[in-house]
Amino acid sequence: MLFTSLNFWSLDQEEWLAPSPEAKRTVYDLADVPVFLDASNEMTISDILEGEDNLIFTDYEKFAKRQFRTGINYWAKLNIKLPDDVGVGRILEMHDHNIYELEFYQVFPDGSYTSVKEGSSIKWHDREMGYKNFTFPLNASNGENQVIFVKISSPYQVDTHFAIKTYEGFLERAVSEYVFLGGYYGIFFLLFIYCLASFIGLRERLYLLFLGYIIMLGIYFSSRDGLGFQYFWPSFPIFNVYSLNMAKYVGIIIGGAFYLYFFKVEGVVKNYWRFFWMGSLIWTVIFLVANYAESLVILSYIFDWVPPFILVLFSIVNFRRSNSAFKILAISIFILGASLLINEGVVNGIIPFNFYTHYFFRVAYLFHVIMIFVALGDRLRLAKLAQKEALIKLNQEEMDKAAALEELNQQQQENIKLANKVNEELEQKVAERTTEIKAKQDELELANEELAKQAEQIHQMNILLDTDNYKLKKKWKEERSNRVKAKRLEYEEFLELFPDELACYRHLENIKWSEGYECLKCGNEKFFKGSQKFARRCTKCGYNESITTNTAFQGVKFSIQKAFYIAYVVNSKFDITQDKLAKILDLRIGTVNAFNKKLQEYERKHKNEMEFL
Repeated sequence: MLFTSLNFWSLDQEEWLAPSPEAKRTVYDLADVPVFLDASNEMTISDILEGEDNLIFTDYEKFAKRQFRTGINYWAKLNIKLPDDVGVGRILEMHDHNIYELEFYQVFPDGSYTSVKEGSSIKWHDREMGYKNFTFPLNASNGENQVIFVKISSPYQVDTHFAIKTYEGFLERAVSEYVFLGGYYGIFFLLFIYCLASFIGLRERLYLLFLGYIIMLGIYFSSRDGLGFQYFWPSFPIFNVYSLNMAKYVGIIIGGAFYLYFFKVEGVVKNYWRFFWMGSLIWTVIFLVANYAESLVILSYIFDWVPPFILVLFSIVNFRRSNSAFKILAISIFILGASLLINEGVVNGIIPFNFYTHYFFRVAYLFHVIMIFVALGDRLRLAKLAQKEALIKLNQEEMDKAAALEELNQQQQENIKLANKVNEELEQKVAERTTEIKAKQDELELANEELAKQAEQIHQMNILLDTDNYKLKKKWKEERSNRVKAKRLEYEEFLELFPDELACYRHLENIKWSEGYECLKCGNEKFFKGSQKFARRCTKCGYNESITTNTAFQGVKFSIQKAFYIAYVVNSKFDITQDKLAKILDLRIGTVNAFNKKLQEYERKHKNEMEFL
């Protein structure tokens, strides 16, 4: 305790924060006070006070939001010397609602301290003051020195500016800020209602996407200023961890889809959707990974800039050749890009933090959204103008059609008159022609009757001729058969009976299967056409039986006509030598002799089957 007291009174050697008596609000940041970084995240206020002489406090020349390191505890030491203005109370305020864990410690000369726990990690109703920013009352008497330790910890980068305000300045600023934000969100609400009514009336996807975009903007900004936590999820502080980044992530996806759909409707975008969804998928993966890997947060910032950069570049490229609605939307995108650049400059400390730069980003977004509504309205104006021009063109086309129909009607009247005249002439000619045809028809009927009588006489004569012809053919066959049996036919005469091989095979077929077909393998009596002419295949076992199988002509290597003639000579017992028969048939004597023996052998076994020749 004694060590702490001595350490406290040695503060005269350190720099004090001394707000002016006339100033209602004085703003500082971590560059104005010594800061200790607790990488272990385990030190308490007691550890800080007891080991203060051994701790290394960092004095930043400049501190910006982008320098904030997540995952460690910041201990800022505020040596405050209040001005000697009796009756004027003061309050310490930090405006960044997204600081997840925030603790104020006021250390007194005797080593004791009081503490207030703030931050977005606690429920709204557990706060010391029902205000969107984090506050800590400075309770020392005016003119006295105060030592305030502020512990700051957050899983994402936050703004660490703080202000020392008089109570009068605090109330004025709080009232003004709530009035401003009320009007700000009121404009958003009116735009939301108008867009919702437009979607219900027009049923166009473009307005639905814009509704989602407005909702994400509302969640994003209400997460930044704390009004969302105050009015919508006061009992769920865990939502503060994800609402800001998730609203930004979903807002970029929906906004990008809205812009591309708007461009597509206006005929500018053709095949960019594939690239948009591919980029969204990559951005989503990087975003999810960056939330768990601190080293990849920089990639998330890069991808935060990719969609706006693409939209700005696309707007510049297509600005001249587009219509007025597209130009207005392109201007809104330029406003968005400018606000993002200025905000990034403030976050990185390039642009000074003040009232104007703090609210410029929010106001620029409001103008951005208003310009989008203007673009949508101009788009409706262009649509109505196009509709009006289309109606004028349609009316002109209808008038042209009416004139054409009138002209066509007149032409049809003339055509009807001409058709009537032609019909009268045709009727007259048809009547004359009908009379001629009637006379010709009567003549034809008489001629037909005469022809019918002649046809009947010819029919009777044909019947008599057919009868005589049949008798002659029968007599000729009988005489030919008697001649065949009576004497030997020469080969040329034999060929008159069997002029080709088909006649031989047909005769052989009638003899072989005269009593019906029966399979040699299985005895089946049903068959269908075989693989060769006149062959038969069994329907049961599939055996293919040729016309010469199991006959004296099976395996004959010369003409079947010659084989028939040899069989005829052998069967008729004509006296003819083998040499002469071979010479007649132009065969070798050996061939004739071999087939002669085959026939004699076959005759002994099948005497009756040889008689057919």
